[in-house]
Amino acid sequence: IALPVAARSLVGAVAFSFVLVWNEFLIALMLSSSNAKTLPIVASELSQQGMNVPWGILNASVVLLSLPPLLFLGVLSGFLNSVFRQKKS
Repeated sequence: IALPVAARSLVGAVAFSFVLVWNEFLIALMLSSSNAKTLPIVASELSQQGMNVPWGILNASVVLLSLPPLLFLGVLSGFLNSVFRQKKS
């Protein structure tokens, strides 16, 4: 009984948590070494090369960075639609 009532709140909490975890750029920037870097850090370093920006690699990294949130939204879209279209009783 409690889960259908709390479904909207749970979906919001999951979405908020996902965004917080996904946007860990500053933590990765401070804690990464030169040997191990996350993809957002590499994309940031590539974009700061002045006139010699490797646009192909930078664009590929942006596509790779945008895929997980899009896949996450795609998987949950059916569930989100059913939750938001529920009739209130």
